[in-house]
Amino acid sequence: MGNEVYVETLKRWSEISRGAFMPTDIREEWGSMEGPVTVSFMLNGEKRTIHPLYQNDFIDVGIVQELNALIADSGYQFAVVHLDQTVFVTVLTAKEREGIEKDRFIEFEF
Repeated sequence: MGNEVYVETLKRWSEISRGAFMPTDIREEWGSMEGPVTVSFMLNGEKRTIHPLYQNDFIDVGIVQELNALIADSGYQFAVVHLDQTVFVTVLTAKEREGIEKDRFIEFEF
């Protein structure tokens, strides 16, 4: 609460999104130190809201699923790999993801 971690995260993810996810007016609200958390933003002229789960000191990367639904028509999707307590997030086409999973033996969580 107060660190604007989701505001910063969405800004960073928009930078790697290859133009598929370009939110503006990102706002983060916390009901208390442990949530609930509400993140709202404008995307393609529409107000969107997501609700990350409280994860103590960690970002709820499960929001990727909600974001992927919002950018489904773009041909790109966020993909997540957990490496212990570190999370790697990238944006791929279905073909790119399939190639990486097959050739590099990497399993994406989302």
